[in-house]
Amino acid sequence: MQLILEQSGVEPSEVKIRGLGSTASGIAALRNGTVDAAMLSIPHDLYLEREGFKSLVYVKDVLEFPLAGIVVHSDRLRDRPDEVTKVLTGVLRGIRYTKMYRDEMPPLLKDFLGLESLDMAKKAYERLRDIWPSSGVASDKGLRTAANLAQVPSTFPLDKLANWSLVKKAGASLRDN
Repeated sequence: MQLILEQSGVEPSEVKIRGLGSTASGIAALRNGTVDAAMLSIPHDLYLEREGFKSLVYVKDVLEFPLAGIVVHSDRLRDRPDEVTKVLTGVLRGIRYTKMYRDEMPPLLKDFLGLESLDMAKKAYERLRDIWPSSGVASDKGLRTAANLAQVPSTFPLDKLANWSLVKKAGASLRDN
């Protein structure tokens, strides 16, 4: 939040930041005027826009940051790397599909997110489409941002923080097909 404020030209010390807990609490606080702004994810922002609220900024537009990941136990990684690679290949296929078949995505998002209209799904797609790197690999800048937020020392090597070898193997298998 502080990075977003700073990059937006707002002095963080001028803003009172509260932890609101759940998304539902953030929405309730906005609706009853307890807070002036809240960080929400899609599709909650879309519903609130219909009520007259305005989306101010999206994290993806302010800083590079890996927003999601797949976690696997080290035993599975050690004992069944082929299985993990197949899952990652499926994820990369999904990302590729999402980017290649843009016209097909809004109806899928409408159903998946339970949105009320295709127009709302189109808006959701426009906001989401660029957050997934095609390669499945976070940028060094994004990974460093995540590490800094987790208070990992800046001297800690990125290659020790994330091992992308299976993601790269999955990507290579897609190129071979």
